Amino acid sequence: MALYASSSSIISTGFAFSSDNNDYRKGAKFLIDTEPDMKKLPSEFALPLLRNPLSVVHAEIPVIDLSGLDGPVQRRVSTIRDISSACADWGFFRIINHGIRMALMVEMLEVVEEFFDLSWEEKMKYASDNVMSPIRYGTSLNTTMKHPLHWRDYFRHYGHPCHKTFHLWPDNPPVYRTDELNSMRRDVAKEYLEQIWQLAMKIASAISEGLGWIMTTKKNHLVKGFKFMLLIIIHHAQSQRRH
Repeated sequence: MALYASSSSIISTGFAFSSDNNDYRKGAKFLIDTEPDMKKLPSEFALPLLRNPLSVVHAEIPVIDLSGLDGPVQRRVSTIRDISSACADWGFFRIINHGIRMALMVEMLEVVEEFFDLSWEEKMKYASDNVMSPIRYGTSLNTTMKHPLHWRDYFRHYGHPCHKTFHLWPDNPPVYRTDELNSMRRDVAKEYLEQIWQLAMKIASAISEGLGWIMTTKKNHLVKGFKFMLLIIIHHAQSQRRH
């Protein structure tokens, strides 16, 4: 059974909410774990009816095969042209054959699942009302304002340059970040983010070439203009109840 909400949603379970109850700030997963048979979303997460999407537009998002960037000249030119078209028409696109190992992506997913499975007390160490905090856990960008919250949890931190914020990354689960005493242990998140950064630079270079900035100062400025990278991990909570 899917959870649902409307502007008039009420809590039909034993989980009580009030303006003085900040349990919702602990995350959607906490609420599901506390009340696994929840049938309706808490009112804090209910969008006004006018803001609820009433229809879905189906369209094919462009898919770019990045292996073309490493192929023969004609294929590379064709791939760059596809990227340029996607940027102009959509502003975004999906990618395949990007070069990041599937095993590493699976490991990263396992690590972040371990993080979200931590106790709420452990995760709340990274909760902050400061939206500019370099590392942050929460359910919505700003939970102090009176507006509907998002039915999901997120964890975010800076991923580049690693050396400036690495010490802030969580050390639980253990494989997320190592320390000097455990230098033989792999930093799964660091390895993943380093590869993501290289991939981002490759795409930025292709975009600049699509703009005609081949080996020019403008291209160098575009690529060098990327000063930092932000990792945002989204966890969508769902009821344990199945129908």
